[in-house]
Parts: sequence; C-alpha cells; structure tokens
Amino acid sequence: MNASPAKVRFGGVVALLLACLVGGFSACGLPFAAGIAGTHGTLTVETHEYTTSSRGGVNVTTQGTFRSSDGRIVDHHARVEPNYAMGRRVEVAKASWTYYVVHPAYAFGWLAGTCLGLTFLCVGVPALIYGGSMNAQRIRVQGRLLKGSFWCALGSGLLGAILDVAM
Repeated sequence: MNASPAKVRFGGVVALLLACLVGGFSACGLPFAAGIAGTHGTLTVETHEYTTSSRGGVNVTTQGTFRSSDGRIVDHHARVEPNYAMGRRVEVAKASWTYYVVHPAYAFGWLAGTCLGLTFLCVGVPALIYGGSMNAQRIRVQGRLLKGSFWCALGSGLLGAILDVAM
C-alpha cells in the first residue's frame, strides 16, 4: 500500500526543513573549525562561566583573552564552549558572531552535521518533487547519494569522536 502523494510531499517538506536547520548550521561552522575562514589567533583561558539549565544540567563556558595572530585584534571577553584548564592557550578562529576552536575533532564534527544535512536533502527533494514512486534510474541515483552522505556523516562523526578522545 503506497502513501498518498500529499503525505510523501509533507515528509519531503519536513526533511528539507531538517536539512536547512542541521546542514545550514553545520556548514556555517565547518570552515571556521577547519581553520579555513576567520581571524586566527589564540585564546588564553582566564575564567569559566557556569550556567544551569532548567533541567538541572550545568554548562561550562571558557572565557579569556583572544589575540589574533597578526596582533591587531585583542578581545578580553572571548568565549568558547569546551571546558579548558586555566591558563591554557587554545587556537581559535574568530567569526563575526562567535569564536570556533580550530581542531581536527571539531572540524570532523561540523563535517558530520553538514553531511547529515545533505542526507536529509537527498530524502526531501525527490519526495517533494515527485510525491510518490519514481523510476528505477532516479532511485539508483538517489540511493547512491543517500548512502554516500549518510556514510560520510557517520564516518566523520566517529572520526571526530575518536580524535577528541585521543587528543
């Protein structure tokens, strides 16, 4: 029994929204965490900020002074999410809206999110366009793209987790 075209198209819209949220967010952070974009420099950890969520969890934000590599920019109120030891110097890239830690583990994490967004895109676009069954040629192409983006997301996520533990 096949689903109605309206239900398939609705699923395609949901998948496209997920692709925009996950993929768009991750694709913005990827070049900064990989060290390709932004103003490069170091953040010297001076303090930590502890915030409590409504569910009782504690989030630790590292704060300190950012100095760009060329010495032109100094920001005494720089913040990054991971919890680093006091006095440690962390390599970061400054975007106009925040700071990103430049590290292979974080770059692979952002890559995993980007590939997951591509996976949702590979599901959503054909569902929205065709609203039902497609011919064998399109199914083969979509299947290859879907498998490739899924395995890329899974592989880069695992590699990022391994690098985070190892380094």
